[in-house]
Amino acid sequence: MHNTLSTYALEKRDKLFISSMLELTNKKFGINWALDETNAQVTLVDVDQPTGANFWEAYQSEKKLIAFANTNHLRASWFLEKPLRVQPFTELLKKLSETLPLVATEEVGRAEKTTAQTRGGVQRTLNESAQHYDPVHYLSGVLQTALLAQQAQVVSFSGFDPLYLVPQEKRCYTVTMNLTRLTPAQKTLFSARAEQLLQRPVTLEQARSAIAEQELKPYDIYAFIWGSALLSADGRLLTGHSMQSFVRLKQWPNFTHLPREPAHMKLAAFMLKNAANIPRIASATQLPLATVIDFFNACALSNLLLTQKAQSTSPTMNTTQLVDKPISSEKRGLLGNILRRLGRT
Repeated sequence: MHNTLSTYALEKRDKLFISSMLELTNKKFGINWALDETNAQVTLVDVDQPTGANFWEAYQSEKKLIAFANTNHLRASWFLEKPLRVQPFTELLKKLSETLPLVATEEVGRAEKTTAQTRGGVQRTLNESAQHYDPVHYLSGVLQTALLAQQAQVVSFSGFDPLYLVPQEKRCYTVTMNLTRLTPAQKTLFSARAEQLLQRPVTLEQARSAIAEQELKPYDIYAFIWGSALLSADGRLLTGHSMQSFVRLKQWPNFTHLPREPAHMKLAAFMLKNAANIPRIASATQLPLATVIDFFNACALSNLLLTQKAQSTSPTMNTTQLVDKPISSEKRGLLGNILRRLGRT
């Protein structure tokens, strides 16, 4: 006989930690809980996430929920403080056990299977870089579609001010934000999936009128595409690209207007001078493969990459090997003399 727990809007590392802690607490502290994401008695909700806050508001009167957050700003009856720690988590489960009936054995089997599958998710997470990232499912795809359609629209995301897209100007308009130092909440917007976004087409005149009335600030739409690719790919390579393709940067990214980390400066410096495949870039810069892939995706969607098929002769090439090098007048004259001499023989 067990009690069952599910999670909502938690980050992957927290979900994996929950699974590990359940196993630990069951063995060492004699409490019987299983993870069941389909039919649980209690749901742990990350209410710091906009989607979690919406879930809490919609179901707090219907379900037994635990608020998972930095502070108990919702004044929830059941609250777990971030970051996850074994002792507070165990004490909370013990208290909850006193208020809940135990689940029948056959239901426990299904719950334990779900827990095992979640533990197996650790290995799947390690292999995620082998999967592909399709921007059409994220904010980056919404922005690209607007550019192609040349249709002004308003994009809304729960808890955020509206984002006005004006593709005719290649701009987004919203409240003031520092793109180079995004807040955790703003990072949530940039990593949002397309189905979380509410899109409403408007005329160009309507968009400009609302922008003026609300005194919204303009941003390069490609800076938002860049940021979305960086924050939503999660180490998955952009669809249609290969880990073994040799790439270099066409030009230095304009980091004064782009979401960035110090690692991105290091990558840009290397890729501007060298052409290499993704594993070689990671090795040469000593940066995580996922970081390199996310940066690659952002550069690719911003049209900043030159690509060449992989070559077996050298893992890294100088960038001059990827461009046509003009012949100097001195060398052109020398070649002409050689051709004339050959013509007289």
